[in-house]
Amino acid sequence: MLGWLAWCPVHASEMAVPEALRDWQQWVLKDKAYRDCPFFFDHAASRESDFACVWPGELDLKVDSAGARFDQAWTLYGGEQWLPLPGNAAHWPERVTVNDRPVRVVMRNGTPSLWLGPGRHRVSGRFAWAERPGVLALPTQSGLLSLQVDGRRVVRPMRTEQGLFLGEAGPDSPERNAVRTEIYRLVEDDVPTRLTTVLFVDVSGEVREELFGPLLPEGFVPLALDAELPARLESDGQLRLQVRPGEWRIEMQARAEDTLDVIGLEAGAGNLPDSEIWSYRPNVRQRVTQAEGPASVQPEQVGVPPDWRQLAAFRIRPGERLLVTERSRGMGAADNELRLYREVWLDFEGTGLLAADEISGRMRRGWRLDMAAPYRLLSARDWDDHLLVTEGAEAGWTGVELRHPQVMMQSLASIERNGRMPVTGWNTRFDAVNLGLNLPPGYKLLAAPGADLAHGSWASRWRLLDFFLISIITVGAWRLLGPAAGVVALLAVGLSYQEANAPAWVWLNLLIAMALLRVAPEG
Repeated sequence: MLGWLAWCPVHASEMAVPEALRDWQQWVLKDKAYRDCPFFFDHAASRESDFACVWPGELDLKVDSAGARFDQAWTLYGGEQWLPLPGNAAHWPERVTVNDRPVRVVMRNGTPSLWLGPGRHRVSGRFAWAERPGVLALPTQSGLLSLQVDGRRVVRPMRTEQGLFLGEAGPDSPERNAVRTEIYRLVEDDVPTRLTTVLFVDVSGEVREELFGPLLPEGFVPLALDAELPARLESDGQLRLQVRPGEWRIEMQARAEDTLDVIGLEAGAGNLPDSEIWSYRPNVRQRVTQAEGPASVQPEQVGVPPDWRQLAAFRIRPGERLLVTERSRGMGAADNELRLYREVWLDFEGTGLLAADEISGRMRRGWRLDMAAPYRLLSARDWDDHLLVTEGAEAGWTGVELRHPQVMMQSLASIERNGRMPVTGWNTRFDAVNLGLNLPPGYKLLAAPGADLAHGSWASRWRLLDFFLISIITVGAWRLLGPAAGVVALLAVGLSYQEANAPAWVWLNLLIAMALLRVAPEG
């Protein structure tokens, strides 16, 4: 039985029922006796599977060459129900008694079963065989197991989906009962504060029951539990586990009664570690906060669950506290996190441009994107939804309303070329802008002032070596042919230098040849 139980102390017959409906109570609850059972706290408590009407005790099994004897205590809640027994059709339980009274065993869904009413029952029986089987089928609900084979206790029983192996799993060397635990917690800033606790348990020794905790810090109420072992949360906050050797993971969800700015860890309790690792996740849509703890740690180095490793982590010891400091409150403190990738085409006349945008990221405020003149939005789509383009609040604005915080929008816009042009045209700030410009033949991009990097522009191609070479050519022409020739060389070489196959080095070689001719002797 995985999960945990929350007691419902008031029976259906004792609940406050309006006078007009009281006569219908028995009719409504007909065939629904399971509603008197404890229910799983994280379930809706509307279906029979949401209730746990059976709680098993330890199964005591003594095996020898002629047969086996079993004894187990069960607690049943609600009405009459089926109780599974060890064995199957090939190995049928015999002489079965309930509280020392003989009962009849029937086959149900391939499992020997008893039909019993609510209460505590001690079920006993035996098996007889000519040759001891290798595996004996056991009910999946039974977690605790005590096994003796030929009078010797099996410290580490081997149990699989097929059943229980009737022998020792390896050398019979006694192993000390020990439990080692690690706790990781995620504190989430919310209304109210939420807490996720992950408990890793390393068990050695015998199959047994262990108590852990109280598991939650003071001020938190449990919501749900997901455990790989049979588990139950006690009324005092301790977690009762039916443990067996191995490594196990237990996860509990909880909430506080309000938004907490101080969360403390009480003195260490049963089977809990000396220190815990706490991670903190802020909620920027509600407020901007910062967590402060006694000792910061690197999440990757202390084994924080992968989903939390991008968050701040702290090592918390009993008596220490995690402090949450509020920097500002409200959604206005958190900006949108958007990135723009734009592809622009200049028409052949050079009078207008067409822009195809891809906007990705997260919207936290505003919820509308508008384009201002000279931009005009033509169409837009967010994920697979086509968006309606409407006039904006200002004259000349066109834009769309967004429906999802996570944005993946594609849009098409026209741009009138009439002088200065805003970089994005949108009425929001972008964390990153990447723009590609496609020009028809005969056009060239001279420069892109303000851009961090402008690949392909005429100005971005210049290097220090280029300026040095042009300076040598200009000075050489000036000294050899006069000032007018120097100016002509500067303009001609400077304008043609970045063109493909421009003869820059040819001009330098020509000037060197002219200088040599002046000093060479005649003939």
